[in-house]
Amino acid sequence: MDAIRDARGAGDLRACAAVFAELDDGRGRSNMPRDEIKAAVLSVYMDDPGRRLRKTEITMRVRRTAFEMHADERTVYRWLGIARRMWADYRDKTCQ
Repeated sequence: MDAIRDARGAGDLRACAAVFAELDDGRGRSNMPRDEIKAAVLSVYMDDPGRRLRKTEITMRVRRTAFEMHADERTVYRWLGIARRMWADYRDKTCQ
């Protein structure tokens, strides 16, 4: 069971690295706000990754990111959704 979980985790990290590479390279859709998406993902999901999340912590991180980036909370959630869909697309390609 641990080997399956480790393999899945390694695939998740590869997918995350591929999404960041795609955002850096500018591949994919041309009208996508790449820098904002990457900054939002780093700020919300990669802030202190070794610590367990508390209740409503993602919401608080999104609010902080929206304030710091001068964007609406809904816009930050939209950027995170785009990143999640990119990650899921990459995972689907590598799992088949």
